[in-house]
Order: sequence, then structure tokens, then C-alpha cells
Amino acid sequence: CGVCSESPVGACGEARFLTVERQLGRYAEKTFYKPTIMPPTAIGSFKSRHGEIQLIKPEFLSNALDLAACVWGVLGLKHWASQWARMLILDVIITKLEFCTTASAGDRNKLVSYLLGTTNALWEWISSLGLTQDPSCFLLGRAEVVKAYAFSHYEELNDDSRCRLSELNS
Repeated sequence: CGVCSESPVGACGEARFLTVERQLGRYAEKTFYKPTIMPPTAIGSFKSRHGEIQLIKPEFLSNALDLAACVWGVLGLKHWASQWARMLILDVIITKLEFCTTASAGDRNKLVSYLLGTTNALWEWISSLGLTQDPSCFLLGRAEVVKAYAFSHYEELNDDSRCRLSELNS
């Protein structure tokens, strides 16, 4: 370090890291917890069997994916900000698979594998927090959609995805 002449993991490096962690955490909280939504009237009204569809802005998604990569690289995959990024990306991919079925046909196996792995990882992370609420309070709807989609394409799943589905189903 040019300030304290210690190695980057010394006191000065730790202080800088904590500052970066606070800044990234706050930015992640603002971004992943409350996405920028386009009003339905901006491009027409869309409805699904679950109600009115809220769309995120493309610029927001681009920024959120960049931030997710930064958070994962700097803070690691176990940090709470990383988990919020995973949850947002999980929601985006579920929506893509549900409403853009032809656009995602070639990537379906990769996307389903990612969804299964991410849902399992989020479930384990929430379980590890020692909350009084079960992970299903936060993930049940998402997990059910992921399982239903995986079961509907079961024949196409590779062995790794089938193991992930089995883990999620237990």
C-alpha cells in the first residue's frame, strides 16, 4: 500500500475493502431489491395467468448484470449482495423461459441447469442464515416454477441437471 506500506491485506487494505463492500452492498441493495420497472402502459398491457406483467428496462438489466458480475468477483458468491443478484437473475430467466419460449429453445438446457443450481444454492444459503422463516417463505413460488419447467423438459435434461432437480425436489 502506498499509504501505510503494508501488504494489500494489511490494515489499510482491509479498510479499503470494507469501504468497497459498503458501497457495492448499498448499490446492490438499491439495484437488486427494487428493479426499475416499466409501466405496463409504456408498451401495452400484458397479462399472464398470474396477473399483470411488469417489465424491467433493458438498460436496467444490463446495469444489473454488470453489477452482479462485479459483486460476485469482489465480494464472492456467499455474500448477501450476491444472493440478491442471483434471485433477480433467477426471476429474469424464469420470465424469459415462460414468455419467450421460442427465443430460448436452443439455450433451454443451460438455462434450466442454471435455474436448478441457483435455486438449490439460494435455498441452502437462506437455510444457513438461521432465520425463523423457512426458505420456502422466500423461494417456494420460484422453486415450484423451476421444478415444473424442469419436469416438463425432463427428457432433455443432462445427468447433472437431473441430480439438481432431485436435490430441489427433496
